[in-house]
Amino acid sequence: MSDTTKTPIARRALLAGAATGLTAAVGALAWRRLDIGGRFFNPLKLDDFVLPPVAGLAGANGAPAPGLSARDFSATPRLVVLFASWCPPCREEHPLLMRLAMETRAPIYAALYRDRPDAAREFLSKHGNPFAAIGDDSRGHFARLVGARGVPASLVVAPGPRIALRIDGQLDDAKIRDVIRPALS
Repeated sequence: MSDTTKTPIARRALLAGAATGLTAAVGALAWRRLDIGGRFFNPLKLDDFVLPPVAGLAGANGAPAPGLSARDFSATPRLVVLFASWCPPCREEHPLLMRLAMETRAPIYAALYRDRPDAAREFLSKHGNPFAAIGDDSRGHFARLVGARGVPASLVVAPGPRIALRIDGQLDDAKIRDVIRPALS
């Protein structure tokens, strides 16, 4: 065989290898960026999940604050807030949640999203704890389960349980008045 017949084959093999490598790199990037593994292999289901309590966190009565589970959503619509102490919008909406907790009978639940328990304890002891229960979502499984796009995120979970409403992003007075309160009624 002459050198002229080997060259096109070698070029095609090189191009095929480059295309395969590029496809693999893009696939790996998408897998990580879109958290496809977490979405496919999420161990939680809304009708059957348990988030453990945040270690060392006490409730308003001084007893250890309970975690969050599907059992908390069996009676009436409940507000669930995904938050983190490191999240600036979460810090900004916290006074609104404190006020809502005092003004309404509906308990507010929370999932602590990828945060350190000691940081959450410090934040809540300094600013108040409006939550009836807080589950530790250190791996973000609950956030993926409910389709949250980050923190803060607020959900109204109706009996069943089913997500009746999801708000991604920070709450304000208008959202609480016009959206959250009617959904909890």
